Amino acid sequence: MIPKAAHALVHTDSQYAIGVLTKGWKAKANVELVANIKDALRGRSVRFAYVPGHSGIPLNERADELAREAIRVRRSRPPKLDPGA
Repeated sequence: MIPKAAHALVHTDSQYAIGVLTKGWKAKANVELVANIKDALRGRSVRFAYVPGHSGIPLNERADELAREAIRVRRSRPPKLDPGA
């Protein structure tokens, strides 16, 4: 768990994420996830920096690669029916 006194700078290529988390935009998808993130951020010093997506920024391109791989791996494994298993 991150201490409440910690400062964080989150780089994202999602204007939507910045909007719903900092500008009061209404979440249109993943409403529960957005609410959970807002709760986790409450009382913490967090800033968001926009990074243009798909524009050759090496770490952003790497983040996209990792996200695609996570989706691929998740789809290739059957879901567990028993969370305790």
